[in-house]
Amino acid sequence: MPIKKINQWIKKAPAHSEDSSSMISLVRYLLFAWIPYYCAVLIYTIIRGYFSYSAVIAIAVVIYAIALNLSYKIRVRTCAFIVILTTIASTYILTYGFGWRCSFQNMIYIAFLVLWYDAMSSLKVKISLSLIITAIFLSLSTLTPFGGTILNPDSLEFRLLVWANIIEFSICLSLTAYFYCTLYVDVERTLRINNKQLKLMSETDTLTGLMNRRFAQNELQDIEKAKDISFISIAIGDIDFFKSINDTYGHDCGDYVLSELAELFKSSMTLPNFVARWGGEEFLFVFVNKNGDEALLLLEDLRNKVRNFDFKYKDKSFNVTMTFGLEEYSRTIGTVSTIEAADKKLYFGKQAGRNRVVF
Repeated sequence: MPIKKINQWIKKAPAHSEDSSSMISLVRYLLFAWIPYYCAVLIYTIIRGYFSYSAVIAIAVVIYAIALNLSYKIRVRTCAFIVILTTIASTYILTYGFGWRCSFQNMIYIAFLVLWYDAMSSLKVKISLSLIITAIFLSLSTLTPFGGTILNPDSLEFRLLVWANIIEFSICLSLTAYFYCTLYVDVERTLRINNKQLKLMSETDTLTGLMNRRFAQNELQDIEKAKDISFISIAIGDIDFFKSINDTYGHDCGDYVLSELAELFKSSMTLPNFVARWGGEEFLFVFVNKNGDEALLLLEDLRNKVRNFDFKYKDKSFNVTMTFGLEEYSRTIGTVSTIEAADKKLYFGKQAGRNRVVF
């Protein structure tokens, strides 16, 4: 079977949707590392005539194989518990027989990591089980001969077995570390994406993609504090007869007009100038380092672009116009009063016949 298919099979989702996919994948990868290794050790013990240990290893292999099969049918925590219990029991017996130096006991560290990897277990349960495993580990270190009772610690055979155990432990430790790191990176990436989306939602208008009113107000406050800005001009623009567009063509058409105008504004308002949706069919235009006369020329150009833009909605084609009220900012009155003055001029423009810039 190709490696890609094996990998997909290992990463197959758990039977219960609320269980951790990464947790069960870790357990399966460890089983794929343990089963072949224990089979090799099983063959070795049979050849050497250590039949009592062969029986222990054979039982462990069978339980591991059953656990691997059950990992697609039962709860992740149950499967992990079977694997942890089997690892501790088999490791205990093998360490007692082959000695502490042989390094079988290292697999208990992997059981520790698997236990703490489970996000669904409570801290109390994890601590309790950790204390039990620690007690087992301590008893093992107390009862086990350092060099074991089977092999000569100075023999090449013993050294080869030690090396094999260290390599196997390193593989299992690397797998566990990989899953811990991947989990951390995935969580961090998800948090970054969510924070970015939340920030974007808090700053932009969902329909037009422009700054929303609150963010525009924050931007204006920052601009006010800047010392390298000599002029600020602020305008309020309003779509003429927007209500009739909604009444004639429907609110979806109104949304279409707002979106199309927003794209037109984005292409026309180059940095450091900016535009924001102020509310309904009103837009706020801020011209940085532009006095009122300079901003007036830019707004007249924008007004003509809006007037000449052909809106095509379904089988309808139409044009719209906008009226603007423009006011030059001064530090004596502040941005709030500047916006209020621009809004009054917008009202005058509406009263004077619309489709114009009042400064």
